[in-house]
Amino acid sequence: MKNAQAIVLLSLALATNLPSAPKRNTVDFYLSDPNQYLGNMITISVSHVEPLPYRGNLSNLVFFRVYTDGENGMRSLPLAVNSSSAKSFAEEYGTKTATHPKDYRNLSGKFRFVDTDIGKKAVTSGLWYVGIMPGAYFIDATTDGQLDGVFDWYPEKTAAIAAGKNVERVSAKDSTEDGAISAAKKMMKDAETRSGKKAVVVKQDIVPSRDKKLCILEYTLE
Repeated sequence: MKNAQAIVLLSLALATNLPSAPKRNTVDFYLSDPNQYLGNMITISVSHVEPLPYRGNLSNLVFFRVYTDGENGMRSLPLAVNSSSAKSFAEEYGTKTATHPKDYRNLSGKFRFVDTDIGKKAVTSGLWYVGIMPGAYFIDATTDGQLDGVFDWYPEKTAAIAAGKNVERVSAKDSTEDGAISAAKKMMKDAETRSGKKAVVVKQDIVPSRDKKLCILEYTLE
């Protein structure tokens, strides 16, 4: 009997220490399994939004940071809207933190990711300033689809995913391009060793970085 009670108490103790699942329709919820939602329309429960300064050449877009509840405070993602609806967007979702969940507003947009090759476009178009850079997730709430084809997977990655392969990513910085490539390849080789599978490079790219060269390497384990 005592053993049974001990097992029950131990189970309860372990259960209370387990991490809780992220709340639905929050930044943490979508980032917990991003590949499931990439390229799809999502709904996010917004506390408030923050206008972002943008100094690029996409004059018909305005950018915000949208905030949701998180496990350790507010969490956020960048978001793009058409400039024609920016004012009404800010008025609808508010620029001050909501004091109660009942005041949150649901927002819909396409969940996107900045891949390595389109990361260069993000830099040249000034999106770097608003946090839309290689390796970043953001929400596309534009209504005319003008970002379609700009922030989408490159053909090699699309083909790998369509074939049911899981595309892994590593990145490394160095003062030289060769150094960054070598460091990224070592990380890929380590993953190959751990898995016991052969790593096949899907794409290797060097993207701009402020002070160093950044190599982003994507591969499959087969």
